[in-house]
Amino acid sequence: HVQHVGVAGGSAPGQRARRRGEGAMGGKAARRREPREFHRHPDHLVLHVIPASQYSNKVLLGLTSRGMPHFLEFAAPEPDARQLPTGGKAVPELEFKGEGVTDSTAILHFLDQHLPEGAEPFFPASHKDAIEEVNKLAEEYFDGFCDYFNFVDETGYRSSVRNSLARYKPWWAFWVDVDRRLQPVRDKKARNVDKAFDRFGGDHRWPRDKVLIKLNEQLKEFQLLLKSEDQEFLFETRQPSAADLAVFAKLCRMLDWNGDVSIGVSVPGVLDDPELQRLNKWFEHMKTVCPIQWKGKRPPPLSA
Repeated sequence: HVQHVGVAGGSAPGQRARRRGEGAMGGKAARRREPREFHRHPDHLVLHVIPASQYSNKVLLGLTSRGMPHFLEFAAPEPDARQLPTGGKAVPELEFKGEGVTDSTAILHFLDQHLPEGAEPFFPASHKDAIEEVNKLAEEYFDGFCDYFNFVDETGYRSSVRNSLARYKPWWAFWVDVDRRLQPVRDKKARNVDKAFDRFGGDHRWPRDKVLIKLNEQLKEFQLLLKSEDQEFLFETRQPSAADLAVFAKLCRMLDWNGDVSIGVSVPGVLDDPELQRLNKWFEHMKTVCPIQWKGKRPPPLSA
């Protein structure tokens, strides 16, 4: 799904919602805040994100890999509390030159039209169809493993999402209350997992050990794209393609390689299999090519 919505004059009603220990953290329910005017320089790339989200991360990694200056706005964790330039609720959302673009893949396609001189497209013509296919596989199937291990599997949930909320939970709140508030989110993620795992006849009720086997099988499939030890990226490109960014972002979420924002590891040692050495080498290389920084990127006012 691609959505392009004009933002008149480069400004639109909006808000900058911050996480304040409310909602799922066990305190007050999140309140809808009054909208405020966005004040953006028309040449600023402003990405509205949820920190450490694999979809937000995918676009952030793309911007970083191409050396494109950008700013970040943190969206509210609760969709109903968000008010984005397009008027939608989905993140990531890119704001640039009076346009709002949603969906991580659509944003990369949009950025292909605005790359700096010498930068390689995220969907280069030489491998476009294959990259589109791997990107789609990562978003529609591989993402199911992210949802399973971060939200559905109890071990992964407790070590990642639940663990990340500890700093926001008031001392007087009980974990059972936090779990109860998160249950609707976990139920939604379970439905996503069912849809993804239907590919191999599985569902969210599968035990962790069986899902780990399927995850390992898919990682080996991705590794087959690396034809030699010297191949830097999943396809023979000069810079990471959309396929690299999609797969890498999911692994970053599972392994908690999220720069200056930590969620917690949900699948420790997932790349330690000796039969995944080439993919592990690719992962380590991607970490040097696409360092992650979430904080300190708030956009300046229009007059700046």
